[in-house]
Amino acid sequence: MSENGGFYRGRSNSLVESRYRGAPRFDTERRQGIRGPGAVASARRSFEDGPWRRMGVRYKACVLRRVGEILMESCEEIAKVETLDQGRSIRQSKGMMVSLAASAWEFFAGALMDFHGRAASPEP
Repeated sequence: MSENGGFYRGRSNSLVESRYRGAPRFDTERRQGIRGPGAVASARRSFEDGPWRRMGVRYKACVLRRVGEILMESCEEIAKVETLDQGRSIRQSKGMMVSLAASAWEFFAGALMDFHGRAASPEP
């Protein structure tokens, strides 16, 4: 888990159940302590002081596009989790949910650039 610019192990585990079947799906870590305003403040500090704000527009577009690619590369695995979580068919999860999510990342990557491959807004 990420908090205040670092990564931490969760303090306790939590069994997550499928909403569709009510059966256990996986065990996940939970971090206690940072919630609400603390979480918002931590995210704000990460944005203000982290590398994203200082990155050039082209690099940001590459990062966003890569997220979309990773989603599609992991389509089978993500579709299985989505199916267990939502009760959709694998076909719906792959063809609709994962591909739509990947398309959104591609869209926002493209929105940073103009039609000639230049940054649509000034570089920082």
